[in-house]
Amino acid sequence: MRILKVFLFFIFITAGCNNSDSEDIIISEPDKDRFLDDWTYKVYPKYGNSFDIAEFRLWVPQDINTIKAILILTHSYNSNGLGLANSKEWQEYAKEEHLAILAVYFKTFDDSSPYYAEASGGSGDALVKALEMISEINDLSNISNLPFVMRGYSAGGVFSTNFSNFKPDRVIAFANIRGGNIDDISVNNKSIPCIMLAGEYDNQLRNKAIKNAVLSNRVAGGVWCYALEPEVDHYGNLGRSDQLVRDFFSIALDKRLDEKSIKSQSISEESGWLGNHTTKEVYPFHSYPENKKEASFLINEDFALKWKAYQLN
Repeated sequence: MRILKVFLFFIFITAGCNNSDSEDIIISEPDKDRFLDDWTYKVYPKYGNSFDIAEFRLWVPQDINTIKAILILTHSYNSNGLGLANSKEWQEYAKEEHLAILAVYFKTFDDSSPYYAEASGGSGDALVKALEMISEINDLSNISNLPFVMRGYSAGGVFSTNFSNFKPDRVIAFANIRGGNIDDISVNNKSIPCIMLAGEYDNQLRNKAIKNAVLSNRVAGGVWCYALEPEVDHYGNLGRSDQLVRDFFSIALDKRLDEKSIKSQSISEESGWLGNHTTKEVYPFHSYPENKKEASFLINEDFALKWKAYQLN
């Protein structure tokens, strides 16, 4: 009798599994890195990573054989910056300077967790991987190891700062526009030209953090500068700041890239100019009349005059 019951149970289960009306059993796979289209790549976080969303879009000029560096464009906190790859303004600049553009979208869901601006927490590696993958699928592997110029606004600026500390050999120059949550200032990136821009009507604690980061770098003999844009708050128009950043990047690219060497050339602080944060007056390095460590490093005379005009107009 026991054997009969077991047999009937087996028949019932078998019949149920073969029933055409039964639902299929779907075993879902973990999320995997993937292409969203040929030029956009999504990296999924691993356990402990500092991001929840990481997506990257590459744009290249028509003459791909002349590309000499990658322009990284990152927007504000949790903002989707992928559209920056389609910016006509940035594309025209990239064509002039022979750059590709990699636009970035980072997001962190939990404000209490480490967030994506901490480049060493996984977001920096995600960016590098995405560039490699997009380059490979589009037969552009020759650009995947090119150096970066990094422009970031707000949290994007903090990411640019932290990435330059995380992978200093990869960065030609970087810009932090109104990104004040800078916790770790390191000598790793003191020799990478940097411009940090604040807004006059922005949060004063944020502005203080930005200026203090530059002053800490200058005490160590670094080549960073700080500028305050008049009559603008944190969310004000970025047009004037982006123009100054482009001027800055053009000079940094010219000074640091050497066709004969893949290694970026260093820039000594004695080779540039210095700017006074109070008066906005500028001087050649050796002619600066006050404490040189309390002044912004300005990469050359032309940029020094633009730095001054940016703060007075």
